[in-house]
Amino acid sequence: MSKPKSQPPRESGAPRAPRASFVVLMAAAFALWQVLPGDTVCQAAVQTLALAAVALAVAALTCPDVLRKGGWRAALPPMATLVGIGCVGGVLSVAAGAGPGASAANVASPGVLLAALVLFAATGVFEEALFRVLLMNALLAGAAPPEPAAAPRPTSVPPALFAAIVSSAAFGLLHVSFDGALAGAGACAVAEALLKPVQAALFGFVMAAWYVRVRRLWPLAAAHAAFDLGYLGPACASGVLPATYVTGTPAGVVMLAVTSALLLPLAVRAWRSLRSPAGFQSRNKA
Repeated sequence: MSKPKSQPPRESGAPRAPRASFVVLMAAAFALWQVLPGDTVCQAAVQTLALAAVALAVAALTCPDVLRKGGWRAALPPMATLVGIGCVGGVLSVAAGAGPGASAANVASPGVLLAALVLFAATGVFEEALFRVLLMNALLAGAAPPEPAAAPRPTSVPPALFAAIVSSAAFGLLHVSFDGALAGAGACAVAEALLKPVQAALFGFVMAAWYVRVRRLWPLAAAHAAFDLGYLGPACASGVLPATYVTGTPAGVVMLAVTSALLLPLAVRAWRSLRSPAGFQSRNKA
């Protein structure tokens, strides 16, 4: 009787139940979106704080290594670039205005501005934990890193590249704004609704490549929050927080087009790095 094949040893720090953890967080997120209101900035801050807390709990149970220190040295150059792009969008957002649906509840009083800062930070934690950490781990589960000496087949798609494409596409879909804001809207609103998912997907692809490199949550969450602060901060300071991605103004179209164009070279560089077989397991624990 032949002996059963021995299973390969589990890598230290390998995620536990990666697919299940992503499903659990998605289910919890949908439940919280239904239970907790998010119509105003203060409500959205509370809602997103709850989402971030659940995301951190799931990550701590299934992939605690991503919550450790590290990755900051490698984070500074891309973080500075992303914040710069966010600030460009922020300056243009002032001209775009707050969009339809803005109300007195979103007027930038000190309390609302503080809630906005909490919202930016919590959004960075939740969205990076969901779309980069847990979704990427789920997509990469069971994928064996290629042998260094093996030449990749021309038609093969490296697992990390495939995971980044799916993750960024899902992140782009999260930012689709075809809703009541487009009712009777003009060409500018339609253009914004089409451009926002593209911009978000480019941003998500850059962050996905970054996660493959560092495998840490905190640098990504900080960069995401800083990008949102640069992107929405000037509009906050001008008096009213944006209520929607769709403003229906030419300035809003320009803002999304310019920031998408600035993100495109970073996405191309990320694509090239993910095409490398070594990119599957590249890490920087600085």
